[in-house]
Amino acid sequence: LFRSQVNSRVAGTVSEVLVDENQMVTAGQLIARLDVRDFEVRRQQALAQLAQARAQVQQAQARIAQARSEITREQAHSTKAQQDLERAKALSQGGNEAISRQEFDGAQAGADIASAAVQSAGSALQSAEAAAGAAQAQEKVAEANLQEAELQLSYTDILVPSAGRIGKKNLETGNRVQPGQALL
Repeated sequence: LFRSQVNSRVAGTVSEVLVDENQMVTAGQLIARLDVRDFEVRRQQALAQLAQARAQVQQAQARIAQARSEITREQAHSTKAQQDLERAKALSQGGNEAISRQEFDGAQAGADIASAAVQSAGSALQSAEAAAGAAQAQEKVAEANLQEAELQLSYTDILVPSAGRIGKKNLETGNRVQPGQALL
């Protein structure tokens, strides 16, 4: 004679018992249900966290696009400032000194500022990419939390592991059960 215990994988309150003592059962048959409300709340929370994480990923991707646009803009400013500096050099050399030292220094400062702005925009892009990586990691965590919540919810249906006859039934509607507790 083979004996097998049926137990719950999660803690919960029994909402429905579908078998009686001495009843024949088949493998995989639903024999009891736990109250799903707490598990459904956890699932809804996990769904909300996942939606929030996905929104953060989209925001991070938008910041990356914005940073790339900023780099393009600053590179254009830098190119113009460098060209202005080259013209100023040509005008300040060769003895004709068509521009003053102050104008030349202004062109030099403009080129330096534009170069620094390109570097700053590059740093902003790196920061946005790092934030995107963190947001994607949070999304993966939220996805895993949702899977865990759905798994826990699935455990509220208590199934018999193998065919046989119900022996002693330690399970009634309203009972509080714990994981591993012998139910049948």
